[in-house]
Amino acid sequence: MNPIPYWLRGVVSLLAAGHLGAVAVMTLAAPSGPWAVAQGADWATPPQLAQFGAEKVGPYLDSLKMTHNYHFAENFISSQPDGGPDARFRAKLLDADGKTIDELTFPDPKAWGTVRHRQRLLARALAEDELVVPTEGEMVPAANQRVERVLIWQMGEGQRGAVKAVPRHLVPRDRPTLGPSRSSMILASSYARHLLRHHDAAAVEISRTSRPSIPPDVLFLDGVPQEAAFDDSTVTFGETHAHDGTDAR
Repeated sequence: MNPIPYWLRGVVSLLAAGHLGAVAVMTLAAPSGPWAVAQGADWATPPQLAQFGAEKVGPYLDSLKMTHNYHFAENFISSQPDGGPDARFRAKLLDADGKTIDELTFPDPKAWGTVRHRQRLLARALAEDELVVPTEGEMVPAANQRVERVLIWQMGEGQRGAVKAVPRHLVPRDRPTLGPSRSSMILASSYARHLLRHHDAAAVEISRTSRPSIPPDVLFLDGVPQEAAFDDSTVTFGETHAHDGTDAR
């Protein structure tokens, strides 16, 4: 058997080293954080040299579909820049008469560590709300068209609320209004359907309890934070029914 020529070994070694170097450059070009700053928390830009290198090797890695920088969301406290809220959620299983069969709490303290980790990620994703921006004035829809409706959290007493679809021009303007993100609604509906199949229930109602994270800028305040900043809030995503998989809102 003829040995591999030295020049071929060198070429293959250079190609392998170049490929690994491109992956390493893409990893180093990821932003870091979140870091505490006077305005709260923010992400730091990557080193200029690594960012320049990532621009050069980007087309090569894109052709191989290897452009991920290996900084996964589960490695952070939250994907939110401010650290994100502490969250958990419950699933209420209902029978055909609307009576509660059972209530499940997630993350489940009795579950395996890997399962509990995935449940914690799901709870975190359900708590990623979005700011709903109202219109400047009244909206007049076109003929045979409905006014644009958006989902908001309709809060009541005791920091409890539910998702509600309202016309965008009726979104409150006197205070910031939050609503569930599209991804959180999809996740809640998908997991509810999973529970329907697994527990043979007629309907499932998923509710989320969260507490906003305290931003680092409280260290720069003259006084103390408001007491409400430490309160838990509970909101429900509505009921998902087994017969048609729809959400009741």
